Amino acid sequence: MGAEARANIAVTIGDVNLGPGATAILGMNKVGSDFETQEKTIQRCKNELFVSEPRSVRAELINTKGSLTEGTCRWIRHNEIYRSWLDAQESGLLWISGRPGRGKTMLSIFLTREWESLPDHVLYVFCGDKSTSDEVTIMRSLLYQVLDQAPSMVNHVEDCLGTEERTKRTLSSRGDLWAMFTSMLKDPKLGPVLGLIDGLDECQRDSTRWLLNNLRQVFDKGSRSTLSPRNPFKLAIVSRDMVGLRSFPQLNLETKTDAIARDVYRVIDAKMKEHDLFSELDDGFIKEVKTALWDHSDGTFLWVGFAIQELLSVETKTEMRIALDAIPQDLGALYSKILLRIKGPMREKIAQLLRWVTLACHSLTVDQLAEALDVDAQTIVDLVAMSGSLLTLGRRIVWDTPTSRNVKPTFSMQWRNKGAMVKLVHASVGEFLKGEANNDILRTPEFRIEVEEMEFHITQRCLSVLEASLSRSLVRDDMPVNTLSSYATFSWPEHARRCGERLERLLDSDNAFVQRLLPLAQRMLRDTALTGKQVDDLDYRGWSALCYALDRKHAAVAQLLVDHGASLTRDFEKQKWLGNTEGFKPIHKAMELGAEVAEPFLKKALEGISPNPLTRQPPFRSTALEHNLFRKAATLGDERLIRIMIASGATLDSDVAQLALKDALEIRGGAALIELLLQQGASHRGLDPTMVLRHGAGPVYGQVKALLDDGMDPNSGSEGRPLLHWAVAGFGSEVAELLLDYGAHINAQDDYGKSALVVALAVNNMESASMLLERGVDMTIKDKYGDNALHWAIKLRRPRGTELLLQHGMDVNIQDKDGRTALASVLENWDLSTAELLVEHGACIDGGGGRSNSLEPGEDAGEYDIYIHPSSFLEAVWEGSVQIVRFLLRHGADANARVGVLDPTTPLRAAILNRHVDMVKALLEHGADPNRALRWSETPLYWNQGFDDEERAQITELLLQKGGRYGRGRMRRPTRLWDTFV
Repeated sequence: MGAEARANIAVTIGDVNLGPGATAILGMNKVGSDFETQEKTIQRCKNELFVSEPRSVRAELINTKGSLTEGTCRWIRHNEIYRSWLDAQESGLLWISGRPGRGKTMLSIFLTREWESLPDHVLYVFCGDKSTSDEVTIMRSLLYQVLDQAPSMVNHVEDCLGTEERTKRTLSSRGDLWAMFTSMLKDPKLGPVLGLIDGLDECQRDSTRWLLNNLRQVFDKGSRSTLSPRNPFKLAIVSRDMVGLRSFPQLNLETKTDAIARDVYRVIDAKMKEHDLFSELDDGFIKEVKTALWDHSDGTFLWVGFAIQELLSVETKTEMRIALDAIPQDLGALYSKILLRIKGPMREKIAQLLRWVTLACHSLTVDQLAEALDVDAQTIVDLVAMSGSLLTLGRRIVWDTPTSRNVKPTFSMQWRNKGAMVKLVHASVGEFLKGEANNDILRTPEFRIEVEEMEFHITQRCLSVLEASLSRSLVRDDMPVNTLSSYATFSWPEHARRCGERLERLLDSDNAFVQRLLPLAQRMLRDTALTGKQVDDLDYRGWSALCYALDRKHAAVAQLLVDHGASLTRDFEKQKWLGNTEGFKPIHKAMELGAEVAEPFLKKALEGISPNPLTRQPPFRSTALEHNLFRKAATLGDERLIRIMIASGATLDSDVAQLALKDALEIRGGAALIELLLQQGASHRGLDPTMVLRHGAGPVYGQVKALLDDGMDPNSGSEGRPLLHWAVAGFGSEVAELLLDYGAHINAQDDYGKSALVVALAVNNMESASMLLERGVDMTIKDKYGDNALHWAIKLRRPRGTELLLQHGMDVNIQDKDGRTALASVLENWDLSTAELLVEHGACIDGGGGRSNSLEPGEDAGEYDIYIHPSSFLEAVWEGSVQIVRFLLRHGADANARVGVLDPTTPLRAAILNRHVDMVKALLEHGADPNRALRWSETPLYWNQGFDDEERAQITELLLQKGGRYGRGRMRRPTRLWDTFV
């Protein structure tokens, strides 16, 4: 057919007729389907991120705490700090702070309502609701709200919420959630954002620390890592005092006393109008009550609510006045009074209910608590009513889904006991019941919550409920939502983590319940047919079940999980001090349990490696895991782990062996480990030779011997100190002797000229000092300051060391570079016992000058200026060393010093009482007054007559020779205050 003929043919496509010569463009219209796909993606992402509906949480708070009183909170509209933050063009964080009961949450409700009239996106989180009490759920809530208000931001999250595995990982990773949030903030299409986080102080400490550290990157202009949102992002944090927020602008409710006081009065007025009791009273008395409540409230809204409840329990004016006076102003004391009033047989049940509500991971329904306490639902409702307003019932919120896309969803409240949540009236009630500081205030010990003990009890209850549910062949997806078994399924691990040391009781193999735990885990794995991915599900902290099993040393459960596909080599993180994290793999925790327990896990982790390969491994083979495990084994100091790995086919090359050797030396691994690593190609060369000697006690001898056998130089060292010095500084004599046996120089000196002997004396290692002396160390070596071993022993007050040196022939009169003898140094420091030791070994009392070799023992070589305290001199007299006393007298000691007040004495009296004739003679020769009286005119002759011994005649003769008299003596009046008290 020719072209001309084809041009004259008419064509029909569907309902459309095309005439000859017409042109048609064919294609498929996907506009509608693309929109529907986008809508589904947005809804799917929102569903994944959902933790709670913010508007329903706010509505529940209003239901629990009451509606905002007309006129309250409006003062903040005109507050300069708030207006400056709100009107600013750039991003900023505002901290609104206040004590418990200051109305912070009601102010947050007011602000979030106020902002809804603004064009900004409004995000808010109330952390008092337990569904958003950690950093992960807070971030998920913020992301959910962004998607709800700006659906176009879905492109920032859809990739991270793709596959099931990726979604689970993302939803439990605070880092991934934060990255998505900051990515949204940088998107110029988002627009300005106003955010509020209420009650951040009620979250877990690690959560708040992490969140504040990340927020600082957004708002701290001085931070190097500051993130700059493309649109203004203003965040208000409403909380109690938090150290991490003190660098940001603060609106302190404690300073807004006038505004808060006016709001408190409005609340008092409104609440009193709600009750018929007050309408029956005359205006004068009502005004009196209002004024009394206002005066006593101290600006605390919470106190006002409790106080009015107290007044409603009485009827007459007199009773009201008495009740007002009896209401404690302190919230803790008020809570204690309320608890004291709870009487009767239900007292213990109310205490149990308070414990469960306080410690539950999220709010529990009436039915769940009824099952927990083994009572019916009506009893729980009655217990709430009998709790003295400390507990409250929240209404169930039902969301009505709109049929039109342009209509916002609405909600209605239904009062049903079945779905009602039981909550504390305020977070401070739970803090009071748990607080250790309330022992004096809380006079009802049965209400005090021992947190770890109660967490242990809740854990046991949850596990027993879970076991019963599984015995009925119920799996997680089949469990009714509002039952205790559904709560137990997801929350028992968190309660178990909070048990502290009591968890050991739960995991003790002798525990009757734990005997059922392993079959329970087996049944879960078998009956629910979990896949490997499901077995490796992560909790909100990012840990798998295998991590917890190995962390709690439950090897049997861990093996079961591994058999069902749990990964031993997956990377995880654990929290460390100050918010830092440390990476680990489950196989690491298995290795920490010892070689016997770890062996099957190691073999499983190293599956696929040909054992003991005869040929070199191909270059493309990755050995990163093997290297990682070898180094982990070295840090654990267990050579058996390395042998197991080598037997399983892992390759330990010389480079990794060298790194492992460093790890082993740093943790003081055993000699067997060191020898094995050296056999595998590690070498002492390139190592700091003192590494093994730096870390204190441990199997050092074997390590050092292994390195010496490998050729390490016994005279090597680091930081200017030979190995011998390091050995005597940190260990007994064995290691030092080992070094000497291998050729270490006994007289080696460090950079300061000190010998190993001096180092041994310095650290008081007399065992090593004695060994060095026995092996002939040179005691006379002087350091760069001219001091020898004896002078160092004196300076460091090492009497045993001084004695050792003298016993081994040290020259007692050897001088330092200034010509000072050891005895001169001792006397300067008033170390009289050491001075006596030196004198016994022939020390000359030489003040310097270098003439000691020509002097007799005890002879003075010249003047040496020292300060002599009267009480110290008296001590020397009591010690009885005449030579030292003569030396001190020649250098200014007062022979007539009067020491003491109530029972004063003099050196002469001390010598007489000590019956030391030579001491009496020495004192009299140096001017001691033989007639010096102390009390009641008693002279030295009088004191001496009280003794009946052979010394009496000798002392009497000495005193008479110096003019002593039996009669009235001379009593010197103190001329200085010092003379009275010394």
